[in-house]
Amino acid sequence: IGDAAHAMVPFYGQGMNAGFEDCTLLNKLMDDHKGNLEKFLV
Repeated sequence: IGDAAHAMVPFYGQGMNAGFEDCTLLNKLMDDHKGNLEKFLV
């Protein structure tokens, strides 16, 4: 999530913004696959 998953410079807050976007996507995926942990992890 954030700097760890995206190639970018560590300034301008790009990593933080990418982290927010990653968390938003992760939350959506968790909602989409609620009750089916195996499908969520694949």
